[in-house]
Amino acid sequence: MPLMGIALQQRDPESVSPAPRILVGGRWRPVSYVTKCDNRRPACGTCSSLEFQCVYQDTSTDFSSFDPASLAILDRVNYAIRLIEQHPVDPPASDSPRTRHPQQLLEKNAGADLALTTSPKETTLNAEYTFQLEAQQLQANCASSRVLRWPSLRDICDPREVDRLFFNRAEARESVDRLATSTSRGIREEDVPSLIENFLENVHTKNPILDPHELRGLCRRIGEDGFQWDGPSCLILIACALGTISRRFSPEAPGLQDASRLDTHDRATSESYYTAARKRIGLLDPSIIAIQCSFLIGVYEMYSIRPLRAWHSFNRACTYFLTYLHSSSLGQPVEQSSETVKSRLYWSCLKSDCEMREEIALPPTELAKVEYSDAFPSPPGSCLKSDGQSHAEPLMALDPISERSWYYYLSEIAGRRIVNRVTAALHPLNPEEWTSTSVHHLQRIAGELDAQIVQWLENLPPSFRPGDDGPPDGLSYFLHTRYLILREQIWRPFLYLAAHSSPEDPNLPIYTQNACICLDFIVKYVQNCFIKHRHHGSWFAARNLFTKGLLLLVAAKSRNITMPSNWMAIVDTCIAGLMYWEDEAPDLHAARLTLQHIYQSVNQALSSFGGAVG
Repeated sequence: MPLMGIALQQRDPESVSPAPRILVGGRWRPVSYVTKCDNRRPACGTCSSLEFQCVYQDTSTDFSSFDPASLAILDRVNYAIRLIEQHPVDPPASDSPRTRHPQQLLEKNAGADLALTTSPKETTLNAEYTFQLEAQQLQANCASSRVLRWPSLRDICDPREVDRLFFNRAEARESVDRLATSTSRGIREEDVPSLIENFLENVHTKNPILDPHELRGLCRRIGEDGFQWDGPSCLILIACALGTISRRFSPEAPGLQDASRLDTHDRATSESYYTAARKRIGLLDPSIIAIQCSFLIGVYEMYSIRPLRAWHSFNRACTYFLTYLHSSSLGQPVEQSSETVKSRLYWSCLKSDCEMREEIALPPTELAKVEYSDAFPSPPGSCLKSDGQSHAEPLMALDPISERSWYYYLSEIAGRRIVNRVTAALHPLNPEEWTSTSVHHLQRIAGELDAQIVQWLENLPPSFRPGDDGPPDGLSYFLHTRYLILREQIWRPFLYLAAHSSPEDPNLPIYTQNACICLDFIVKYVQNCFIKHRHHGSWFAARNLFTKGLLLLVAAKSRNITMPSNWMAIVDTCIAGLMYWEDEAPDLHAARLTLQHIYQSVNQALSSFGGAVG
């Protein structure tokens, strides 16, 4: 099975530009004439549409330097991405004229400045073009703020209240100021080696944007020379902050009386390292190490539940990356780094930007318009020499921890692609568009996307799949929650339709049947959400609990849907999860109060009809 097909179009080789391609007004400029291929045989889709001769390179030589573990990772994920990037088939002529193919939904939501108005041949989109376009269109379509605007909830509370507090820096700062009264161990050079190892074990495995050997080398330099006002010291300081605040994965669920351990000795110490790193980041010129520092500062801010500040840091990392690319393309001297490191930074920065805008309607980074990297970053060690020739000696296989980390990292990137596709195909900004779509067409789109997610899970290594052999480790847990969230989002339109349809609607049985599928994944997600573990996605997990609680209440309020017998206990768990973190984020405190208010309102309405639906 080839790992990558390349469609070679008949152009003058000297005219091929090595610069990255940038999306402007729906067109790539400057144009690169080497296009990623869909691997169709005997001629790929791109070449067929452009009437070019299709020539496949012999990939057996391209990857001669890859070790067996790297080949296994790329082979499995390459197979998975071919599955998830298949577009659903065109609807039959008998469908309602108002139905839309997922690609048509994407083009409709793309905005006037990105409308595809060129000829059919020019509108042939490869997978990377589609991903970039989908990434730019994320506007919190699936977030709790959208659910709060649904007709059944909009009159109960102000849908803007929760997100308004997301942007309130003054209230967010109050929780951080409490740390000033805590006793901190302070910055100690003798603590650095152990904190770096904690960082590599607990944080680096999720976003492997550093070379561990180089990081340990910088750590030894700090031991010899102390902290300086430069990039390496900034990098070590923020890694130490993360090494202090992070912990091994712990599968614990909160009770209604639990609260996050905000005023801890370790939090005060981690803030000392974080503050020292922030004092240095503004002194750095755009470079690879500045991008790494900015990104990791954003990761720390997500760990400490400061999402708005984290978004600013991720955005700065993206801006540094763009500046670095521009300087390099102009022939300016820049810090040299391997393509694999730059590719990993590209994907981590872009993925983090997408994650933030999936929950809060924020402007996209310009990095979303840059097609810089391959479909996936290459594992460490799988690189060519500077002259472009492969290593003569065989490369060492990845150690088990690194191999597992890379399975997770590549699977997360593949999962990110599915998230963007689900949002583009099924979640318009105005959910009332669901009512104007043929139910059979909507069901078929949902079924095809659902099958892609199942295939994504089935193509993970067995050790990542959920099982009955004890509690999961962190990496498998995060992938499984991604799986549950995605499947709930796919069937959510039917919950909306079932909750807002009259009992006389002939399609109501279809709506309710699929709405129950959505509810089933909501229950599974909440029951398997170990909210007490502090990690990069703790704020996202809490916001997801808020969304899941709202959806349960929408379903219960409608009285059209048969509710799970334990739905009230599930809502209580959502409230407990929000309460656990609310001292650190004012928007989570507002979310908890909002959920409780709606819960009380729904219970009163149900009581007037003779009790809760069960």
